[in-house]
Amino acid sequence: LITDGISVQVLNGTSSPTAGDAMAARLGDLGFTIEVVAGATPYDQTTVFWSFENAAPAARRLASRFGWIAGPKPANLSAAVDIHVVVGADEA
Repeated sequence: LITDGISVQVLNGTSSPTAGDAMAARLGDLGFTIEVVAGATPYDQTTVFWSFENAAPAARRLASRFGWIAGPKPANLSAAVDIHVVVGADEA
């Protein structure tokens, strides 16, 4: 994993009110810097989005480690963090 200097926004795309905080704790334990935890529209599969090309390797490795999806961030996500982890129903 690439965690050094990688800022993360965790978005809870599940119906579980604690899934976002649980994911933030999990990623924090791995060494990621968690900037914010917020709600999201429902997601079936946990997805890691990168904001910048230089954050793509960190996002891809994280997604690969846990069998999640990875891709560039959609326009509706902020570029204030390096990666966004949207918790899906598969991790709730």
